[in-house]
Amino acid sequence: MIRASVALLATLTALVLAIGISQEGPTTVAEEFEWVEAGADLYARTCAGCHGPNGGGVVGAFPPLAGNALELFERDGGRELLIATVLHGLRGPITVGDATYDGVMPAWQHLSDTDLAAILNHVVWTLGDAQPPADQVVTPSEVSSHREDDLDPSGVWALRNAVLGLEVDAPAPAGATVVYNDDTGYYTLVQAERGEALYHQHCADCHGPTLRGGLHAPGITNLAFFRKWGGQSFDALFSFIATRMPLGVEGGLNPTAYVDIAAFWLSQHNYPAGEQPLVGDLSQLAQIIIERR
Repeated sequence: MIRASVALLATLTALVLAIGISQEGPTTVAEEFEWVEAGADLYARTCAGCHGPNGGGVVGAFPPLAGNALELFERDGGRELLIATVLHGLRGPITVGDATYDGVMPAWQHLSDTDLAAILNHVVWTLGDAQPPADQVVTPSEVSSHREDDLDPSGVWALRNAVLGLEVDAPAPAGATVVYNDDTGYYTLVQAERGEALYHQHCADCHGPTLRGGLHAPGITNLAFFRKWGGQSFDALFSFIATRMPLGVEGGLNPTAYVDIAAFWLSQHNYPAGEQPLVGDLSQLAQIIIERR
């Protein structure tokens, strides 16, 4: 990690304190909130596809939550950090245990305060194998109080580093223009490695382990594929993948997973890797032309 200025760390530390101080925190008299069954059900439907049914994660792709979330929760500012993460998302490289993860956690603003509070309690307490004190349960009103915090995914990443006491430079802002070509590269090796694991988990049963197809699905590397897609910009293929795949759970993967799978496809077709990551912004992906190399 590149060390940032002391001023940046001071600013982020002040942000942690401001968020914590500006809210009353957990209610002194716990709300009547039955979260155990709801949290388990919502986690299974919303989070387990990436982080695993028991919160174990996927090494290099999706970080583990079991135990790790409880450890963060117990830090100064950690409670607010976890609430901010589910409300506003997180974008930037993080390290959990011995593994590094560099993806995007989507914001879940569309879920209700009650649903998000139930999920957070499940992740922190149930997956952390701990019994919560009554005044430490995350409540719906607490989630609601943070909905309007001035944070985006990169800001949450910076907040996380402040809570952990890390000094790092912020990632390039989302939406910043990137240039994809053979000199700059099209994706990172880490993305392609994650994408390979995700491809074999979600795609290989139909499209085959070598991308050449199977009995019930076409190949995505053969001549017929390039007759259909060749010459088109990559945003068209990515949009198709992200909305029509995998069969049966169309569009059901985490947004980062689709980007990683796309990076794996590029890596298998002689598009070179580079230092800048592939992004899911269709306007940026339009730079890439699908061709047989």
